[in-house]
Amino acid sequence: MAELNKILEVKKVEVDEKKAEAEKIEAIVKVEKEIVEKESASAQVTLDEAKNLKEFIENKKADIEGKIAVAMPKVQETLEKLDKMDKKEVDFIKNLANPDEKIKQIMFAIMHLFTNVDLDSKVQAAPNGKIDLTWPNAKKLINNPGKFVDDLKKYGKEEVRNNKVK
Repeated sequence: MAELNKILEVKKVEVDEKKAEAEKIEAIVKVEKEIVEKESASAQVTLDEAKNLKEFIENKKADIEGKIAVAMPKVQETLEKLDKMDKKEVDFIKNLANPDEKIKQIMFAIMHLFTNVDLDSKVQAAPNGKIDLTWPNAKKLINNPGKFVDDLKKYGKEEVRNNKVK
């Protein structure tokens, strides 16, 4: 019986050592599990944000595509009119002493579009960034009707399509 007690004492020591090792491993696993759970929660938040962003982008894309679909017939119509535009029409406008307000507004808009753009018909902004929107300055832009018509066509093909419009 004494021999059996000795064996039990040795086994008890071994079991206590294994138990202590298991408790250490358990503590490490517990810490690691907490870290993984935090990272998993953080990843879930990021995933939710990504899903929301994707949904927002898809909605914006659909909205923009809808607006483009509505605008494209007008753009096509305008490009067709621009292709048929004759420098004589521009020459007529250039020779107006005091044109209709709508004509002035269109020319002022073109002046803004042509400001500091690499075209023959340039408009230079003042150092303060402002453009002198007057009929005499607009007439300078259309001083050479042929060049002006060519620049309008070039602007549509290069500036707009290459996203160079400021």
